[in-house]
Amino acid sequence: MPSRPDVAFGDPAMSAWSRGEGRPWADAMSHALAEHYGRWIAGWRWAHDEGDFDGGPVGNWCCPRDSITAPEETLARVVAALCEWREWLESLAGWFDA
Repeated sequence: MPSRPDVAFGDPAMSAWSRGEGRPWADAMSHALAEHYGRWIAGWRWAHDEGDFDGGPVGNWCCPRDSITAPEETLARVVAALCEWREWLESLAGWFDA
């Protein structure tokens, strides 16, 4: 897991880190989760607002800049976002069944 730099969010170094280290890590995490659990996990980063993929149902993950912190906290966010995504998919399946 990449270590987030100790700079302000508005610092250009933070944006460079997010694109250069954070996003590739989140992409690799998505790939590893899909390998382990299957393709249904593909949307776990579909965030509410201005996240990796904004406009979605997930509130526990935003983007690498905001969501990658300490290892335990970051992995807890990944788990929470994955569970939130699965819950939304099951709810959506229920709407289609109805």
